[in-house]
Amino acid sequence: MKIALAGIVFLGCSASTFAAEPDVKSILKRLLGPSLELPSAREVRYCPDNTCDIYRIAKGTATGDLYAFVFLHLYHESGYAYLSQAPASQVPFRVAAADSEGEIRKRAEHYCKEVTKSPSCILSGMRKELRISLKMGRFDEGKFVED
Repeated sequence: MKIALAGIVFLGCSASTFAAEPDVKSILKRLLGPSLELPSAREVRYCPDNTCDIYRIAKGTATGDLYAFVFLHLYHESGYAYLSQAPASQVPFRVAAADSEGEIRKRAEHYCKEVTKSPSCILSGMRKELRISLKMGRFDEGKFVED
């Protein structure tokens, strides 16, 4: 009986710990809607207009933190004005994402080897360790072109 009770308590704690971790892919989908494109498991595109930020992770690299990189890059470094401004009926990404940013950054801070875990250091470490490439793309005369 004690063993069964201990097992239930352990499972309950494990489930609550697991549930506490944010699903970054779902957060991005919810906050960015149709501007977020997922052409493959190794590629994410943010395309708010005729242009896109394209994030790719190298083959042979685990894709688990790709969405965290995309989230943090869009939140801290992307130059798209749409991320800070939105039509009157919507909340801008950087405002809506503020609740999740700290937790996502905290989970990824081990990629930064510096004492001060700045967002740019975390993103730089993630990009290097996960072999993430960041490109620009645009729709030009009906074709998609990458820079």
